[in-house]
Amino acid sequence: MHLPDGKWGLGVNFGRIYDFRPGYGYAGWKDEFANDKAPHEDGVFLVDMESGSSKQILFYDTLAPLSGFDGDKVLVNHITFNTTSDLFVMLVRNFSTGEGVWWTTSMVVCDLEGNARTVLPNTYVSHYCWVDSHHIVAHCTVGGVTSMFNIDVRDGSAENYYMPYFDLPGNPDIHCNVLPDGHYIIGDGYPKNRYRYLMAYNVKTGAEKELLRAKTDVPITNDIRCDLHARYVFDNKYISFDTTHNGRREIALLSAEVLNF
Repeated sequence: MHLPDGKWGLGVNFGRIYDFRPGYGYAGWKDEFANDKAPHEDGVFLVDMESGSSKQILFYDTLAPLSGFDGDKVLVNHITFNTTSDLFVMLVRNFSTGEGVWWTTSMVVCDLEGNARTVLPNTYVSHYCWVDSHHIVAHCTVGGVTSMFNIDVRDGSAENYYMPYFDLPGNPDIHCNVLPDGHYIIGDGYPKNRYRYLMAYNVKTGAEKELLRAKTDVPITNDIRCDLHARYVFDNKYISFDTTHNGRREIALLSAEVLNF
């Protein structure tokens, strides 16, 4: 089913996300199901953006065992439609169970009727970007290897993109974005000597290029840091990125003509 752009939205409980990671949720919005590991009344809601009406299409008590977290307290984070608006992907995570215990993640895809399936179960999955209706580029672990992969959500098959800069030990995670034609991947990791690097990777040739370095402020708490989160904008003529290099949070533009390699 192909739906018009802008017709549907997806709703999740941002109070639950705040309890999981304050920088990703809404402060002051209490999760009424905070004491329930997988409440039936909470999950994913399909929102009609024209009328404002919504309906629940996924339920945590179903989603938890489906995603490999039966018995854990879970939440949905990072949820996005594909390019044809007939599927969406979400990252299902379990709350940390103790001091120093990290969470794990499952990548789950679902249609608008609530038919969900797990693509990557109970592993490491972080930032991602849809390439087309069925392929996602994601920084994740597949078969014991952590890298940037192109994943076919229909069967879980994955192609590893070997990117020397993106694979450096100092870049344990990459905020990635893909040009709509699939030719380039852009992304940033974490600061090196108080600078964030924006890098580009040519999918066809395997070549890499440093696009810029932006000085970054050191936040008083990690949840208010400013990642670059680069995106293609204005008919892909520009790359926008978030930055604090002028001493305050800003959005800056870089000409996409730098992608000439």
